[in-house]
Amino acid sequence: MRGIVVLYEDRRGPNLKQFGLHELLVSCVADVLGQNCWSIAKRLNGRPLKNNNQVLAWCRSPKIDLLTRAGEMVIALYDADRASELCKLPGASCKTVVRSALNPDGLPTASLVIVLLERNTETVIEALKRAGLNITDEDIRLAIDRKNLEARDRVLNKAAHGDYRAVRDKLRLDVPSFDYLVQKAVEMSRT
Repeated sequence: MRGIVVLYEDRRGPNLKQFGLHELLVSCVADVLGQNCWSIAKRLNGRPLKNNNQVLAWCRSPKIDLLTRAGEMVIALYDADRASELCKLPGASCKTVVRSALNPDGLPTASLVIVLLERNTETVIEALKRAGLNITDEDIRLAIDRKNLEARDRVLNKAAHGDYRAVRDKLRLDVPSFDYLVQKAVEMSRT
């Protein structure tokens, strides 16, 4: 498998070794492929870039060309609630139009996949709670209302690193845009 780089619009929390959203993606890909997380994590490289603007700047820089020419594949993950304004499109623009506007120079979709996460990472956290992940109301409040990165990663890492396959499966059903991210990472893993 070629390497896959996932560019996240989110920031890394205080635990520099475990970025929760990426850990969750790795676990979901491992679930689908029937492999262990360690083997997936070796090939799936997460890069938190702090915000949508940074992801777009990275995709429009020479770095993207260097990666894709070297055979790497890139997934650029944007928060859907801010992506259309980043492209100066009306808020009600369809995802296809927004994805096209975010694709610099029309890179082939085999090399660069644009994913618009429905609303934002907090959507994933809310869905994990609904899916039955045993997390405290305090962690939810801190992660969502206070945007506490440590609490956010605690919730996401718990879902990623436990016997929570059923919770992860429910998450994918509940948040189609996260499922799309998983599907694209799985497809790229198979090439």
